[in-house]
Amino acid sequence: MMKITKISVVRIVGMFLIFATHLFLGFYGSSLGYVFNVGVPLFFIISGYLYGKKEIKEPLNWYFRRFVKICIPMYIFVLLVWLYCFIRYEAKFPYSYILNLQGLSFIFIKMKVGYFVLPESMGGIGHLWFLTVIMLCYLLLILMKKLESTSFMKNVEKNPKVEVVLCILIVAVQIALAYVGFQIVYFIEFFLGYAMNKKDLSFKGKKSFLLISLIMVVALGTRLVVRKFADETVLHDNIVVSWSQCVLALWIYAFFDFLLSNLPRLESALGKSKLISWLDGISYFAYITHYIFIKEPFNLQKYIPNMIVATLVFLVLSFASAEILKLVSKPLTDCLNKLAGKLSKRKLKS
Repeated sequence: MMKITKISVVRIVGMFLIFATHLFLGFYGSSLGYVFNVGVPLFFIISGYLYGKKEIKEPLNWYFRRFVKICIPMYIFVLLVWLYCFIRYEAKFPYSYILNLQGLSFIFIKMKVGYFVLPESMGGIGHLWFLTVIMLCYLLLILMKKLESTSFMKNVEKNPKVEVVLCILIVAVQIALAYVGFQIVYFIEFFLGYAMNKKDLSFKGKKSFLLISLIMVVALGTRLVVRKFADETVLHDNIVVSWSQCVLALWIYAFFDFLLSNLPRLESALGKSKLISWLDGISYFAYITHYIFIKEPFNLQKYIPNMIVATLVFLVLSFASAEILKLVSKPLTDCLNKLAGKLSKRKLKS
């Protein structure tokens, strides 16, 4: 129950951080949006965390179910937005989204995105790059599960010193790849969460929480210094910013781990809360829909000049559209999951 409540709360916090990032940058025109820009790293961490101790017995079937859960709501949403934009502006068909390739420009950071750039009329779906990367993370997860059964990985897990060296090597590889135009920090965040669960890494104690808090302060301080002397460079934009966001996201996870572990009554109350359950259940759908009310085609600023009112309307429309998308997606996702279940049973019988 504790783990479920913790992950639910952190997922909701991640959703609101993404909202805040887009609101500050899009509505208010404030650089504070960059401060809140840790929602997606938080999503990567908890996505990996959920599979730290789970087995994947049928990789193909499991991946198909992940695809159904992640991509079907996105397809429905993107096609509806495109249809509206096509009728009004004759927007080009978003092929890259249907192929789930829209996030490649966030991995290959020096690529000439060209075809992956959206028409202005469909700017409200640009944030869905996350879906490309998370589906790649799930592919790598299948590979990781296979590697864990090898003698090499078993020996690595038994030797803490080797693990430390491996972590240093991963950081070095990320830095080197960033300079040649390849960003892997998202995959590191995902497998960081995975390793935390697998290793039972906890921040319940004061010492562990104070340590991650100190690391977070150092990371943010380093970011401020590097920004002053090396802003708009690969060092700042693709290395220091990326790692500081990763550390801050980890600290947010640690904060709620520490808080809920030491306040069991609060943990129990949140676990029983219908509001928490509801927000958790629609958080992914709200992530998909919310941006169209900040960018085109339904930029609320055009219709509501008062920012407070616009923000309240934004929240209402984001959650209302999320509920609708969840409702519309359910019949198709249920049908496809049943099909996957039948194919799995046939395979077992054969």
